[in-house]
Amino acid sequence: VTTLTAPTGTHTYGGAVAAGESGFLAVWAVGDAVSRTLVAGAINAYGAVSSPTLTLDRGAIGGMDVTYAFDRYHVVWERDGDLYAAQVYGAQVTTSTVAASAAIEAEPRIAYDPLSQRSLIVYRRATGDASPTLLARTFAGGHAGAPSMLAQTGRLDASMSPAVSADPLNGGWIVAWRPESSGN
Repeated sequence: VTTLTAPTGTHTYGGAVAAGESGFLAVWAVGDAVSRTLVAGAINAYGAVSSPTLTLDRGAIGGMDVTYAFDRYHVVWERDGDLYAAQVYGAQVTTSTVAASAAIEAEPRIAYDPLSQRSLIVYRRATGDASPTLLARTFAGGHAGAPSMLAQTGRLDASMSPAVSADPLNGGWIVAWRPESSGN
């Protein structure tokens, strides 16, 4: 068991981890309730931190997720109601905007499909008091594709986060969410 800790006087928020070819990448936020720093730390197969932590972003960091993508990691997170992504390859980090609008994009999840060599980012999008919609975008080469609607406004239970996994046998992804008022 490896423990990665925040500096004295700060708190950690969220967290996600993905297994890679020879280790893991953990991502989490450090800071206070208003301002946070999103960091990533590589952990080798023996449980030792194999590289210094990398700073991915700063601000009002919300939900985050990470997946291993062939020879690098894809990380996705929420900041100030918008979504961002990064490719982490060793100590190299390339970031990009996934979705930025007047709406609130939140609760991103990501999974990599080795057959298509793309990741799928699934997230909620809400405008005003309306119940959220569930959207998905592919992510490859540091760029996010156009959004595809998976569940319309009024069809998504806001109390449960969506989930996504790659289908390594057939290619593509499996996405799960709870319909609004399903009781299940």
